[in-house]
Amino acid sequence: MVSDLEDVPGRFMIRIERRPIDIDSAHFHLADLACGAASVFVGTVRADQTAHGVVSALEYEAYERLARKTMLQIAVEAAERFGVRRAVMLHRVGRLEPGEVAVCCGAATPHRADAIAGCEYLVDELKTRVPIWKREWTGDTSRWIACDIRRASEAPADYAPNPSEIGSAAAAAGAR
Repeated sequence: MVSDLEDVPGRFMIRIERRPIDIDSAHFHLADLACGAASVFVGTVRADQTAHGVVSALEYEAYERLARKTMLQIAVEAAERFGVRRAVMLHRVGRLEPGEVAVCCGAATPHRADAIAGCEYLVDELKTRVPIWKREWTGDTSRWIACDIRRASEAPADYAPNPSEIGSAAAAAGAR
């Protein structure tokens, strides 16, 4: 349980960012003399060719309060499952151009295999559980891409978004 970890604020860097993600700060946060390994994933916007054209930008929106809460719970799970001593979970919101960093996750553990597995867990769970919506721009047109959050039966009991917190993405994606 999150409330049982008194040192969570020092161990886990959890943020929804409006400005560019500082990768150096993420690396610095993972430093721990008890850890012999740190694994970091950095996801960037790519100029993909899609059925609708070449991606010129991505726009992210999040239900921020629930996103941060869910990200913290994922970091705690990674600590329990993989021995993650320090974790980073950062995700941008707003409009991003190709080449810009959209997400950064990292895990520090005593050993390499756990750091890699822990980092992969952070990324995979962020993509499947955290309420972040993505709008894909191709030239002058755009479309909302469905949030990959798990089915309603698996959503947190308090998932009742406030429209002012989630913006237009929720309306377009049909938020619960």
